[in-house]
Amino acid sequence: RSEYEQGTFEPIPEALLRKWIVYARKYCHPTMAPAAKRVLLNFYLSLRQRHQTKTTTPITTRQLESLIRLAEARAKIELRTVVTADDALDVVELMKASMYDVLVNEEGKVDFKRSKGCSMPVLMNDLKNALYAVCKRDGRNRFTNLELRQILCENGFPPNKLDKLIELSNDSGNLLIKNNGAEYEFPAGKDFCTASCKS
Repeated sequence: RSEYEQGTFEPIPEALLRKWIVYARKYCHPTMAPAAKRVLLNFYLSLRQRHQTKTTTPITTRQLESLIRLAEARAKIELRTVVTADDALDVVELMKASMYDVLVNEEGKVDFKRSKGCSMPVLMNDLKNALYAVCKRDGRNRFTNLELRQILCENGFPPNKLDKLIELSNDSGNLLIKNNGAEYEFPAGKDFCTASCKS
């Protein structure tokens, strides 16, 4: 267990911390060790390889640049001039943890098919496609609030964006609120409704 978990951790006094940060910014400019470069590059390439579908958030060189800056900051906070492989590994773990909540599957593994682009217009279009497929499969275009959210989660939509996505889809007419919000109707799927659905 860490000192923090054991309750024995003593924080750095604020005045000393300020001096530490000023000194690190002014005098510490760490360079990347070859081993650290390999760790970050291998992780970045693995992200690129598993993250190439049209429905996932693209992985670009900006992510690699972020990894490098985090690793440099990790070394700088310890007033070191070299970014080590351990620094890089810490950053990789940090990145994995930040992706865990959204991308983890039932087996506890990161599943990149669960990641959708963060652009709301893209998400709204994906919502229409997902509901269209469900209407075609099930022969109905009405869903309870819970069913709608389950459909979206199963199709990889970010859980933290569901409320806003549903709200905007209702405002645009892609979804219609029924029964005081207990149900939602997807008008574009009405052609797939069975006779019992239409009555």
